[in-house]
Amino acid sequence: SNEGSDDSDEYETESEEEEEDDKEILFDPLGLIDERLMEFSFPHVLERLKASNTQPDVYPRREGFKPGLYLSQVHMQTGFKALRHGEENLERSIDVQNKQIKVLVRENFGTFISAKDATDTIYNELKEQEQKGEGIIKVENAYKALAEKVQLAFGSLIERKTEIDRKRSMQAILQRYQFVFSLPGKIRESISRREYDQVVRDYKKATTQLGTLSSQVKIFQKILEEVEKIVDGFRTDLQQSLKDDVFFETRDMEDLQDFLDNQEKVVRLLRDLSVGGSGGDKLDPGWSYLTDMYLWACTALEKVVGAQGTEGRMQKDDVILLCEVLTARVPAFWKFLQFLQAEDEEKLKAETSNDAGVGSTANTNNNNTSTATKEGRAVTKALNEHNLSRGREQLTNILQTFVTNVRSLFTKEELIGTTLLFAMKDCVSEVIYAEEVLTKSGLPEEPFLKLVSDLLREMKEQFIARAGHRMMKE
Repeated sequence: SNEGSDDSDEYETESEEEEEDDKEILFDPLGLIDERLMEFSFPHVLERLKASNTQPDVYPRREGFKPGLYLSQVHMQTGFKALRHGEENLERSIDVQNKQIKVLVRENFGTFISAKDATDTIYNELKEQEQKGEGIIKVENAYKALAEKVQLAFGSLIERKTEIDRKRSMQAILQRYQFVFSLPGKIRESISRREYDQVVRDYKKATTQLGTLSSQVKIFQKILEEVEKIVDGFRTDLQQSLKDDVFFETRDMEDLQDFLDNQEKVVRLLRDLSVGGSGGDKLDPGWSYLTDMYLWACTALEKVVGAQGTEGRMQKDDVILLCEVLTARVPAFWKFLQFLQAEDEEKLKAETSNDAGVGSTANTNNNNTSTATKEGRAVTKALNEHNLSRGREQLTNILQTFVTNVRSLFTKEELIGTTLLFAMKDCVSEVIYAEEVLTKSGLPEEPFLKLVSDLLREMKEQFIARAGHRMMKE
């Protein structure tokens, strides 16, 4: 029966300890959640941690407490304003507890002195009896009695000091990352104000500083996901503006330059927001836009030829339309190709210079990294050259399509008499004007402008021959 009584007492003792642990758990350092709500929500937090094989270091008054884990699990739904209010609660609590510690020390100053004297006495007695081998039991008993007094006098002081340190750690986390909570709203506001450079800076800050933390703290992961969602929408709008503007046509050089300046800004923004990436791969917004320009120019040229035979349409009209497409499309294509070439070369040069600076101070342990970097630069350079070659080939195809279609129209003899000569004269004049526009745009003679020049020479020769034949006939 005595044994049963002892078991019962032991069980009651364990129950009391569990109740004390529960009371310890039901405590929010930020002062935002009352005990009843904590009693309801905390078991769910522990279940989530258990399911993810994570140590439940979310007890504020226990060793191993992790403020970041506590914030992400207990306050994962708490808003920024509430967290700021919790920070103010922490500061007030720390001030109050600091004052309490000072009062406690002042009221127990005599106990401090007595403890010091008792420690000195134990040390002296132990030193005197060290060689005799006596007094061990006496010292042990005295130490236990002293430990009980110390725990009684300073136990709450030590606990409060630990609690203050934990609260300060939590406060430091909030202060360090308080900018994170305002990032989504700040990026939205910058987009609405057309402050696109600020959007890029804030986005890079979010991805660099939250990249690793987002996998550890859920609240940071949600913020980063929100930022990505906003920037994805912004990217989509920018890409759509490029697709819409691919139909832009003008023969005025000032209007053309304004148009290209805007397109270059859009491409730089998309590249800074990590769409495609430098080097001009198939997803790069700049090279993709150039391909769209090429396809639309070819489509427009083929559309003119495809409309032949329409009632009221003459070959002269089709030649004029072909020249209009050429002068509206080729200068823009050529200037944008030059922009992409300069951008990629400048970026590659800057990255190579940075690698050289790092390599001059690196030790032998970084040889593998340096080799990999050089290989990456070589791949990027090859990609740039490939895309530049493809762009020049597309430009050549546009000019060849134009030349082929004009040549086929100009040699037709469906018109008779002097009307044919006037039509040929108008066609030659239009091609002359097209050649002047291309020359002003800076298009090189070889291999591009020469295609139009050779066509023009052929047209002049045919016109002179036809005019001479007409004069001899008359």
